[in-house]
Amino acid sequence: MSNLLRIGTRGSKLALWQANFVKQSLQKIFPELLVYLKIIKTSGDNFQDRSLSSIGGKGLFVKEIEEAMLNGQVDIAVHSMKDVPVTIPRGLEIPTFLSREDPRDVLLSNGKVEFENLARSSVLGTGSLRRQVQIKKLRDDLELKPIRGNVDTRIKKLISGQYDALVLASAGIKRLGLKGEITQYFSTTDIIPSAGQGIIGIECRENDIEIKEMISNINDSNSMFCIGAERNFVAKMGGDCSLPLGCYCEIKDKNKIQISGFVASVDGKDFIKDNISGSIEDNIKLSSQLAERIISNGGKEIIGSFDSN
Repeated sequence: MSNLLRIGTRGSKLALWQANFVKQSLQKIFPELLVYLKIIKTSGDNFQDRSLSSIGGKGLFVKEIEEAMLNGQVDIAVHSMKDVPVTIPRGLEIPTFLSREDPRDVLLSNGKVEFENLARSSVLGTGSLRRQVQIKKLRDDLELKPIRGNVDTRIKKLISGQYDALVLASAGIKRLGLKGEITQYFSTTDIIPSAGQGIIGIECRENDIEIKEMISNINDSNSMFCIGAERNFVAKMGGDCSLPLGCYCEIKDKNKIQISGFVASVDGKDFIKDNISGSIEDNIKLSSQLAERIISNGGKEIIGSFDSN
């Protein structure tokens, strides 16, 4: 086995934190391993002034990195799994998932004003349709305003007064050492997370047996069960469309899981939410059943109306 590993990563602080975390985790097990980080600018990084749904979806954060892997320029890629489409290019796979960080969404606000106490018409920033429709169900008197950019950029916009509050993923905030900025945590019942939220995945070439064996040493089986359920739910609901969609698999005890999911129209007026529980070994079967239930209870019409637009 080669003692050189090349990791493809985006150049944001969070992406570099994640790539370095994988590097350090592997070097603890393989002290002789030399790891090189290759920063790759993605389409998602180049178009910060437009919403993701309008320019092609979250796959824009991984496309160029996957191309570099297929071309042999890098050996693995480190991803925030919430940014990875359920369909990945032929010849690649994601066999390893790290232990999950906090999957919840959080509120950051000027003056640490909690969500319930934000003044009417307060400007709340989020770049996610998934968050927008769920926030509207909790409070329909706030002004929801799109926001893009890395975590630091968003916080600067908050502090400068462009926004009264932001909703972001807890995992990224904590990984960057910014936990003190958090005003409030939303429960996964109030705001169902994006599939894979809080989980770092490692992608590699399918035929790279040695690489797969190496990275398997840092795989977390609980994350693997949860991500399998969540991504299967998304696939059953129509894959990587830009509909407001969320899924969260929670391990209740050693062998039991609860999977929650929802789909909504873009304006949030049509909203279908459900959950299912069972054995962790049935993660794929359960998530398929949940998707089928939501589709049969009106989800089909929501997805159909979106596809026709």
